[in-house]
Amino acid sequence: MIDTGRVPLSQAELALYRQGISCAASGDLQIAVDCYARLLDLRSDFWEGWYERGTTLEDLGRFSEAIQNYDRALSLYPKREALANIWLRRGNAFQYGLGEYDAALACYDRVLQVQPDDAKVWHHRGNALLYGYNQPNTAISSYERSLELDPQSSLSWRNQGNAFMELQRYPEAMGCYDRVLRLNPEDEIAIQARLQAQQELGLHLQPNTTYPVWDDRSGFAPPRSLSPTSVPPAQLDWTPPLLLSGASLTIEDEEGCHWVELFDRTYTIGRDPENDICLRSQFVSRFHAVLKQQITPDGRHVFQIQDGTLEGKRSTNGLSINGKPIKKAILTHQDLIVFGPRAKAIFRDR
Repeated sequence: MIDTGRVPLSQAELALYRQGISCAASGDLQIAVDCYARLLDLRSDFWEGWYERGTTLEDLGRFSEAIQNYDRALSLYPKREALANIWLRRGNAFQYGLGEYDAALACYDRVLQVQPDDAKVWHHRGNALLYGYNQPNTAISSYERSLELDPQSSLSWRNQGNAFMELQRYPEAMGCYDRVLRLNPEDEIAIQARLQAQQELGLHLQPNTTYPVWDDRSGFAPPRSLSPTSVPPAQLDWTPPLLLSGASLTIEDEEGCHWVELFDRTYTIGRDPENDICLRSQFVSRFHAVLKQQITPDGRHVFQIQDGTLEGKRSTNGLSINGKPIKKAILTHQDLIVFGPRAKAIFRDR
């Protein structure tokens, strides 16, 4: 919550504001949106209400509406520290919700004008450059700046490793994944990505040790990491994995982030445990979507996703790809699939 205290609220208005915040915190997102709407009908000059309503709409996957609310908040001249936070949320809605990377980068530039030493912004900027524009070299510069400011960010180390993988700079990628695994030894995505880097280098034999290779006690010396370089200012705090083979989904839901490599012809997706891919979210239908492998006329293997069940029954909240609602679509590399609030996936295909 951001609260400057600039706009005095009546008792009834304050009650609506507090109710909205409480409902959002407990997961009653639509009720929270309604509370903020009632509040803003009374006090349209209350920028905090527009901001909080925007964050809740973003959590609901209604990214365009969230951006409109952030714009209303910005038009009311919030103070400096709040301004940076609103531009950051606006940028993330453009990047992770709508896949509009030019707009996202413009937002991150605005934040860096106010807070040039914000590690999170450099991290998100790197993501837009890497996953949005496939510019790993410039993405690495942003990740290095982020890590210079916050060397404990395992996500920035992991994403920097992915950028090195795109450049086929495998020793440096392994060094990044080693840093991730020192910070979080249970990071399955980093473990798999490091395995791939190791295979690309032909390092199939491990030292005889009872310790993991990223543990200093193993005797395995990780590659020297690059020193940070300076660049001019320009979540899904989550990272698409690098594949061992074929296609995959990196899924983020209420239980965290996990990776599914896609080999079978058909997958059902939903919150029911009987699904091939089970999503942990109350906003996901029991049987929400179907993923099918198909062969195109020119012999390519592709995956098609369709909303609903195999029998054609639609899901409750629908399906969107890169911010656009769809009933059926062929997936392409790095598509962002949103099943509902706190349930999304990135498709990767090499």
